Amino acid sequence: MSIAFLGPAGTFTESALRQIEPDPAHHLPVASVPAALAAVRDGRAASAVVPIENSVEGGVSGTLDVLAATDSITIVAEQTVQITFVLAAREQTALEQLTTVSSHPHAQAQVQGWLRSNVPGANNAAASSTAAAARDLAAGDVEYQAAICPALAAERYGLEVLAEDIGDGDVELAAGTIALGLCFGAYATEVFRGALLAIPKGHREAGLALGLGKRRIFLRLILPQMWRLALPGLGNLFMILMKDTALVSVIGLEEIMRRSQIAVTASKEPFTFFLVAAFIYLCLTIVAMIGMHFLEKRAGRGFVRSAA
Repeated sequence: MSIAFLGPAGTFTESALRQIEPDPAHHLPVASVPAALAAVRDGRAASAVVPIENSVEGGVSGTLDVLAATDSITIVAEQTVQITFVLAAREQTALEQLTTVSSHPHAQAQVQGWLRSNVPGANNAAASSTAAAARDLAAGDVEYQAAICPALAAERYGLEVLAEDIGDGDVELAAGTIALGLCFGAYATEVFRGALLAIPKGHREAGLALGLGKRRIFLRLILPQMWRLALPGLGNLFMILMKDTALVSVIGLEEIMRRSQIAVTASKEPFTFFLVAAFIYLCLTIVAMIGMHFLEKRAGRGFVRSAA
């Protein structure tokens, strides 16, 4: 029995299908996601492979809307495909000649940085899929001069590759790391500053009286005490940071809340998946609290608490 997929031939959806069913004889390309699901309902295909989520643009709304409107089709498996794009054009086309580049809007979003740097004057033209942009370009009579598509599509339609691997990379991870690092780095600096000021000056003077150098005073006297005093504040900051990682889901970075949102969108069961996410955060918090308690206990060895 055939398996329908979002065509034409050469799409990333076909790449995902090849991981499930390598035999092309069982592949049935269709023009759209509704057509792929309709082929399943009509019995022309046993199943369908359609795009459902993109790490940059999020959920594919067309697929999610169709799935939400039908009760006869359910998701039974998931396949992840590593996305890499090439810039393809007809023969004897130079990069400097490009005025319009076509691709699917989700693909365009993943290469905007590269296009601004290498083809700054080019306009974007939307296509129904990355492979469709390559197919129509090879057929001629289109307004654009290049297509952003998979290498498979460029090879299949006889296009010349002007540039390979033109994606913008893991900008979401870098952006999220920098944003959270700058924010909580500032708070952590104040925690260390407060711990350093809490150490009596007499401890430094005692080190000097014993003939210790400044470096040894810091490493042997100041640092152990500063670490002990800073640990409670750092523990609180770590708890807040762990929960605030959910904020980076708004820029497309896949973490616990991001995956929960995708599952909720596809299944329409928000309570189940958000409850699971909350349970995961609770477990992480408990583990972190146990770890911080162990560190505080270890750092406090040799110190005696006294009450006035």
